[in-house]
Amino acid sequence: MKYLFLDTNIYLDMVVYRNKENPPKSYDYLLKLLEFDQVKLIIPKIVITEVKRHLEDEIDKVGENLKSLKNSVEGMYWISNTEDVQNFDAKVKMLSKTVNQVLDEFEKNNLNYKNEFKDKLEKIFSNKNNILIDETQELIFNVNKRMIYKLCPFHIKGKESFADALILETLINIEKFIELRDEDEIYFITKNYKDFSKSKENKAEIHPHILESLINNGLDKQVKYSLRFYKTLMDNFKEELESVDELESLFLDTLAEEEAEREAWETDIENMARNSVGLSSLPSDDSIVELVNESGPIEDLKQAINEYEHVISRIDEYINKYYDLEDNLMHTCVENLLSLVDNFNKKSGFLTINLNKNDDERKIVHEILEFINTYVVDIDLLHQIYDNYEIKDYFDLETLLDIRDFQNNRIQLNAEGYFNPESFGQDTIELKILKNSVVQAEGYIEISYGGIEFDEDGGVDNGCQESVEFHIDNIINYLKTIVSSSLDSIKEAVCMLDKFIDFIGMFLASINPSSAELNFPSTPFPLLGFHG
Repeated sequence: MKYLFLDTNIYLDMVVYRNKENPPKSYDYLLKLLEFDQVKLIIPKIVITEVKRHLEDEIDKVGENLKSLKNSVEGMYWISNTEDVQNFDAKVKMLSKTVNQVLDEFEKNNLNYKNEFKDKLEKIFSNKNNILIDETQELIFNVNKRMIYKLCPFHIKGKESFADALILETLINIEKFIELRDEDEIYFITKNYKDFSKSKENKAEIHPHILESLINNGLDKQVKYSLRFYKTLMDNFKEELESVDELESLFLDTLAEEEAEREAWETDIENMARNSVGLSSLPSDDSIVELVNESGPIEDLKQAINEYEHVISRIDEYINKYYDLEDNLMHTCVENLLSLVDNFNKKSGFLTINLNKNDDERKIVHEILEFINTYVVDIDLLHQIYDNYEIKDYFDLETLLDIRDFQNNRIQLNAEGYFNPESFGQDTIELKILKNSVVQAEGYIEISYGGIEFDEDGGVDNGCQESVEFHIDNIINYLKTIVSSSLDSIKEAVCMLDKFIDFIGMFLASINPSSAELNFPSTPFPLLGFHG
């Protein structure tokens, strides 16, 4: 068995993170080692007294240090160079603000911190694997003897060391309190190297006075001296910590299995009672979702959602025609393109395509397409709509629809809530349509699971029916409006593009019959109010 014998300062290091050698997780490791029977903790009662006496002071020191830092920051100054001073003042102001925020946070939670760590240390001090050792007359006698002979820790002149000496005498005489086996080890860990170490230069070695006492009591091979708690755990308790991980995993698995069995038993009993009065068994989360999905109102909702696929189909149609048009125009000579634009501008009237007789094919085609993007529909917008849509064909608690309309507004349909089936329970699922994160329409689904209670004679005392109510008409109607409006917009855009393509094909065919090879339609069609 391995024993831990910790000095007061080690416990206080678990309260305040005052050095990196003892990180906060050292507390967690110690507690787990104790809870899973991997170590015994020897605690002289004087240590508990000292810890409780100093705990609040150590936490208050954090606040005092922050106040000192605040005053230091506020008292800082710089060289009298105008630009440098301005930069300095700005940085100091930011630093001062941060320090004040941290100080405010500490002061707000000061009492909570104290109560939290009192509770945390109590979990350590009350653990079943603790060996609590009270002061005895013999221990006190030995302490006084040390004091008379100026033996460690009384070798330091003018220092009050009674508590340290009592801790030390408990360690030296530990066999009077516990039965040790030859293979047992006791790890005495302290930060107080001034009292317990050989010298400042030889901190890692225990003081000769202590070593002599340990040798006299036959404990020099079993007592291990260390100044670093966390490192000692990592180096000397590695196997025990690995066992803790395995045991903890097994423990959690066992708890989960027991909880599942208990819940299954309770559910079976509950369902027997429900079935006896004609109620269905309590459903699982998955079966609730399935039930909702098979309902008429949700089928209507899914149909309204899926109608948006028609919009996407027409957008795809438009995009393909647009790029076919671009490709064909790029294969048309400059003279024909200039004639085309000129003819179009004469017939169109007030809506004209920019024309410069010195432009090359690429520039002219760009101006034609820019006209279409301006007065028909922007191809970039269509790509935004086409590439950034998501619709679900199955109802669940998530985002069911995420699309963009023809004004590039983001439209989302979210189903929010949770399922918690229990007798007499009720769940409400909220449905919200958002436009650019602002709620536009709301609905809800209300699920009542029903329940039954029996009187002392076994008769029905109280009960209610199960039901599912849908209030989502607003959602469905809003979706239909969005789909209808988007479909009208893209249909109109496709129609106008067709008219433009018809005009181009007719014109090019009239001046050069071979242009038919470019696959332009040849049927004339009026466009934007002009006539061919």
